[in-house]
Amino acid sequence: MGSSCINNNNNNIKTKKLIINLYGCSEEAHNSLKLQNNYKEQMNEDNFENITTKQITQINESIKDNNNILERQKTISKNKINEEVNYEIIPIKNSDKEKIILNKLYNNLEEKEMNKNKNGITEVIIKYNNGEKYIGEYDRENLRNGRGIQIFNNNNIYYGFWEKDKMNGMGKMIKMNRKINDLSTIFNSNLIPYYYGEWKNNLEDGKGEEKWRDNSVYKGEYKEGNKQGIGEMIFPDGTIYEGEFSKGKIEGNGKMKYKDGRIYEGSWTNNKMNGEGQFKWPDGRVYKGDYLNNCKSGYGEFLWGDGKIYKGMWTDGKQNGKGKLYIKEYDIWIDGIWKNGKRIKKE
Repeated sequence: MGSSCINNNNNNIKTKKLIINLYGCSEEAHNSLKLQNNYKEQMNEDNFENITTKQITQINESIKDNNNILERQKTISKNKINEEVNYEIIPIKNSDKEKIILNKLYNNLEEKEMNKNKNGITEVIIKYNNGEKYIGEYDRENLRNGRGIQIFNNNNIYYGFWEKDKMNGMGKMIKMNRKINDLSTIFNSNLIPYYYGEWKNNLEDGKGEEKWRDNSVYKGEYKEGNKQGIGEMIFPDGTIYEGEFSKGKIEGNGKMKYKDGRIYEGSWTNNKMNGEGQFKWPDGRVYKGDYLNNCKSGYGEFLWGDGKIYKGMWTDGKQNGKGKLYIKEYDIWIDGIWKNGKRIKKE
């Protein structure tokens, strides 16, 4: 890229520093300026009387041509810059409708979360070439910083806090399936699905709440965009899980309370009961033992409501292998081999 050859003392020509630094001068403009400088050297007090009318006319035409060249060059350079940065920035005035939206946003956010350092912060509208739009606070380093609203080209809308051009702090992402013409409606709490909570580097990170169109709800911890840590998940049928999550899945230790009164408490892997756990039924039945992919598998003990007890091996949810059965009525234990839930051999 060429360096600038524009001198502010030449004919009071003023050009934006950014454009000059990026694109320099064209060869045509450079030659024209050189010609002007040569004529200007002749136009001193000593030899001014020797300058002819024709030369003066040539000088004036050269200046006019050069100005036209520079104006064309500035226009081209501005277009190139817009292509590079892919957005247009428009300051917000108090009379703009976007100012009303921002005031609603400010009122909606908690005071303690506000950016206290307002030096160099302005309110702008940024229109991106891909159709996205930002309305909010902007800093002197040309970064989204503070409180703002981002409208994505998939109709999702985020409003909340920004830091160094990224979603950071408290904010809400509404996943829309249609375009919203009146932005003030985004503050309607009934809009779903959404995530509301803490953000870090454009991802859900910290404590938050998520709700889906089927009325499923998650409240808990997030890490790098996934449910991670301790949380509570409410399913559409009213089933509730409380416990650990990992990479967006139920994983670790937790309790599942089903709508019909059943309760499982124990180990989970990949959204399924895996490992040691205890399952209780409303009629008093209890199983305590090993699970594999939601099925009793391994060693386990099963207690019936009438006092009968089975202790032994299980496969695919049924007694399989060596075990013993306690019959309370006779107060005796019966050893044997089981297959598919039935004793097939005494022992």
